[in-house]
Amino acid sequence: MPPSLSSPTLSRPLLSSDQITILLRRLGPWSTAALQNVQIILNDNGRLVVTIPVDTTLTNATGNLHGGAIATMIGCLTTAVIFSVNHSPSVTVDLYVSCVAAAPVGSTVTVDSRVEHLGKSMIFSSCKIYSSTDTHNTAGAEGWGLLVATGSHTKKIVGAKVRPSELISWVSPEPRLQSKL
Repeated sequence: MPPSLSSPTLSRPLLSSDQITILLRRLGPWSTAALQNVQIILNDNGRLVVTIPVDTTLTNATGNLHGGAIATMIGCLTTAVIFSVNHSPSVTVDLYVSCVAAAPVGSTVTVDSRVEHLGKSMIFSSCKIYSSTDTHNTAGAEGWGLLVATGSHTKKIVGAKVRPSELISWVSPEPRLQSKL
């Protein structure tokens, strides 16, 4: 049985799941490649759960999810969950990734990203990635399969919150060219 999809209340999400999808596509070419087939399962209260199929574009020479793709997923998805509850520009202070098992091509990974603490100048987030094709333990500790990787991402707030009018234009399907973020 999958884990409960409840989360401690930080605040209601400021971005819809559709807006999060648009945001993920605009984080840059790395995010576009690693997250091209992302499906949002949950976007609520500082928690973002997505699934991503592992195809050959994301694998290493052994046919498993590449560590660089894992790091990109963790960096981009924790950034998205942070931005969903706090629209302030931020920069990475540190990004830690621990790869503990393989996710083979053809599997689907479930990525669970959370805002752990939202301070005045620093934001702390965490992420766990599970593989759906666990041949050793199909339930896994969290109910989504084998734990593939864990990560944490600390970001420093570097500016004032984006105005709602700028934010909406930036995460709309067709942003205005003069919008800056």
